[in-house]
Amino acid sequence: MVDLATYFSSNWADIEAAGRTYGTPLYLIDEYALRRQATQVVESFRRAQANALCLYSFKTNGLRAILRSLRELGFGADVSNLREMRCAVDLGIPPEQIVFNAPVKTMDELRLATDHGILIHLDGWDDLGRIASLNRRRRARVGVRVASGYQGSVACGRDIKFGFEAGQDAAEAIRTVARQPNLSFESVHFHLGTEVRSAKPYRDAIAMLSEAVDLAGYRPKYVDIGGGFTASGRIDDDGACDTTLRHVAAAIVAALDRHFPEATKLLVEPGRAAVAGSTTFLTRVAAVKRRAQSYVVILDGGVNLVPSLTYAKHPILFDGVDLNSLPGDNTIEVFGPLCMSIDRLATLRSSHTPKVGELVAVLGVGAYNYAESWTFGRGRPAVVCSQGAGQSRIVRSAEDPSILDHLERVAG
Repeated sequence: MVDLATYFSSNWADIEAAGRTYGTPLYLIDEYALRRQATQVVESFRRAQANALCLYSFKTNGLRAILRSLRELGFGADVSNLREMRCAVDLGIPPEQIVFNAPVKTMDELRLATDHGILIHLDGWDDLGRIASLNRRRRARVGVRVASGYQGSVACGRDIKFGFEAGQDAAEAIRTVARQPNLSFESVHFHLGTEVRSAKPYRDAIAMLSEAVDLAGYRPKYVDIGGGFTASGRIDDDGACDTTLRHVAAAIVAALDRHFPEATKLLVEPGRAAVAGSTTFLTRVAAVKRRAQSYVVILDGGVNLVPSLTYAKHPILFDGVDLNSLPGDNTIEVFGPLCMSIDRLATLRSSHTPKVGELVAVLGVGAYNYAESWTFGRGRPAVVCSQGAGQSRIVRSAEDPSILDHLERVAG
């Protein structure tokens, strides 16, 4: 295995060619990195339980180029809205491999999910009331989400927003669903947040689900443990699974076997762990200002295009070089082009002297960056997929910001 900085430094010629061909800013998907990291996730859980099903979290990065690749690797779908649900169906994913999760579900979404036989995880009593009111010929496949109470490690906080309260509240929801003639109780579910770095929170949450199920007196077909797995930050060259995730998966399945001995099938909803390392954000140095204590570097792409930089660190390469490998006394303050104070991408210490025109690569931005990016004066840039050996293609065109003007309705 190699870390992201080493892998992409060694493949800098392809990155440089993409920046030269398509311009900057630019999102660049590495097809090899995507498939290797996603395969690690699938193999880790299937080694632990042969019939475990990985449901990729579409909200993490819903670009169709990524969704198609993950489907080819055997992923199902975890969807959170009508668009994602339709996309999963269009991709040919069988309904038994699609789960619908959202804290608020519209009636249109519930109808579509029910008509296609998609598993719906209820988030609260209002959800239950809405789905019970549907007048459909087909029984709705339903699961119950339970709040884990877990304190997430990245920008999450304690889990109080989602799901039924653990214990009697969740047990009563399970009983209510199981007794409804138009509902089929099939699963229990939790989600811990993001960047969970050990198996213990999953073991504890599985025990919590078991208590609710025992109180209710009804057994599920599936236990869905959500996602939240940390991205390894490594590219695997020899096909072996990421060791940490493999051990976490084995511990999760052991807890599942202990608390649900009736061979309940495991559902997993990875997002970040499958795609984070696949994508690089390319930008160029547009201006350099020498200050008394530092260099101020202004790039042509800002934090609106890489929002995870507001709460997480990413490896950054300048012309293929990881500045951490060049220790020195220069303080380099890296900013984007936006007229807003939060547009700060990084503070680096290095012997490097930044120069206008340098190609800068922000690594590991495949999760929650394109999906959460926003326009600010300029449209979002193109997305390109690289197959290596200088081969690449545009998978999403750059946005023309003038399109936004056509949405306005101004009298006169």
